[in-house]
Amino acid sequence: MKNSLWTVVLAAGALLALVGCEQNKMTLDEMMQVPPRAPELDRLNAFLGSWHGESQMKITGVDEPMANTGESNVSWDVDNRYLVERFSYQMGENTMQGMSMWTWDDKSGVYRNWWFDNYGIAGTGTVRYDAGNDVWRMKSSGRSMVNGQKTVGAGTIKFVDEDTMKWDYAEWDTLHLIKYMQMSGTSRRQ
Repeated sequence: MKNSLWTVVLAAGALLALVGCEQNKMTLDEMMQVPPRAPELDRLNAFLGSWHGESQMKITGVDEPMANTGESNVSWDVDNRYLVERFSYQMGENTMQGMSMWTWDDKSGVYRNWWFDNYGIAGTGTVRYDAGNDVWRMKSSGRSMVNGQKTVGAGTIKFVDEDTMKWDYAEWDTLHLIKYMQMSGTSRRQ
């Protein structure tokens, strides 16, 4: 019995090795072909340009909300496949500077984004466009600027008109027990 079981296992393994693991043959020219640009990226054109933003932020443990103002510039990079935002916001007496990037992930069917700033915060997330409600819905993970703990976040962006967007964002601990920060604002194209 043991011998016939091992024979079946070895035969199945050999069959998989011969058939299932064979890679498609490609020439070097075929491998180096740039894939077509995803049409979903065109939806991100709405964010292009220079923006002035004003927002309110409430941080856990701070009594008064903080008013913020800032500027950002959004443009395409890497053959119009990555939307890049560079920003500078005045937050009380401090300045936050950084960048974010957005692109389309065809395999997952979502937009992906990344965030980096001068506070050493790095975050990543996914964004979906809800065409029925004409709103962008974001989910993210990163670290709190308050205490450095891992966080999750969620927010929305809605264009009021082609030159004005209203947005909100909140950040919690990973169990959603403590809300570290809540903010909302309006950005206007300049």
